[in-house]
Amino acid sequence: MPRPADETLRTFIRSSWQLLDRNLRMLHAARRALPAEAVHDHHVGILSALERLITRGRQKGAFRDDLPSHWLVGTIYALVQAAGDQVEAGQFTSEEALGALEATLVSALRQPDA
Repeated sequence: MPRPADETLRTFIRSSWQLLDRNLRMLHAARRALPAEAVHDHHVGILSALERLITRGRQKGAFRDDLPSHWLVGTIYALVQAAGDQVEAGQFTSEEALGALEATLVSALRQPDA
């Protein structure tokens, strides 16, 4: 039986952040050297997995269904990159960025109260 979608989301955020944090300089170099579309295309597999996770979470009532799933996936993608930018700029430590990222994304995807 799969873990609850909201728990899987938290695991995804933490593991994605650990990978990004270890490769932050490479990501920023790629973003400077490549078109945004090329960087985005490199992440299509993980974005598709996120879309499936959001769909599963919606079916179980864990994630909001009042916004398009592509918007929620884009929100996750953008905020992960923004967290990396904050660390690179010295505005967050890695741990602070992860905490802010997790709090923001869990809140953003949570089903609004009826």
